[in-house]
Amino acid sequence: MQIDRNIPAWLRQPGETVREFERFKQYLALGAARTLYQFAHDSGLSYGHVRNMAAAGHWTERAHAYEQHMVEMERIGSRVANRRALLATDEGLRRAADALQPAIDQVEEMPVKDQMGAYVAVSREIRERARLLYPPPQESAEPASLADAIGSEFWAQLCEVLDQVLDDEARMKLARLLEERARPMLPGGDEP
Repeated sequence: MQIDRNIPAWLRQPGETVREFERFKQYLALGAARTLYQFAHDSGLSYGHVRNMAAAGHWTERAHAYEQHMVEMERIGSRVANRRALLATDEGLRRAADALQPAIDQVEEMPVKDQMGAYVAVSREIRERARLLYPPPQESAEPASLADAIGSEFWAQLCEVLDQVLDDEARMKLARLLEERARPMLPGGDEP
C-alpha cells in the first residue's frame, strides 16, 4: 500500500481494507508510547504478523504524522486561547482608560509646566492596571506577544488620546522616555 500524500496519513488510505484500517486505529489509540510489541500483545496476534502489517501499512510513519498533527493542533489552540485572552484584556484596558478619562481631563486644566508630572502619574496608573490584566505568562502557555498588545485597537485609541492632550514639548519628553526604556540593557544592567 502506498500513502496518498493528498490525504492525511492517519486517515484510511486508498487500497487499505476496513479491517487493516481498524487495526491501524487500534495501534494509534495506544498513544505516543505505542510499540508494535505492545499492539501484538494486546491484540493477541503474533509479533511477526503485526510487524508485517505495520510495514505494509506504514503504521510508524502514519502514527508519527498523526503525532505531529496533534502537536500542531495544540499549538494552534494555545494561540487561539491567547488571542481570546488578549481581546478580553483589551476590553478591560478600554474600561480602565474610560475610568481614567476624568483624570486626563483634569490634567488638561493644569498649567503646562505641571502637566508632564500629572501625565506620568496617569501613565503609572495605566501601567499598573495593565499589569493586573496582563499577568506574567505561565510556563505552559504561549506568552502573549507585545506586538499583539501594541497592535490592539485599545492601544491605538490610547495613543490618539495622548496625542490630543499632550503639547509638543510633553510629547517629545514622553517619546524620549519611551525610547530610553526601549533601549536594550546589557547583562549586569549596563547600557550599550
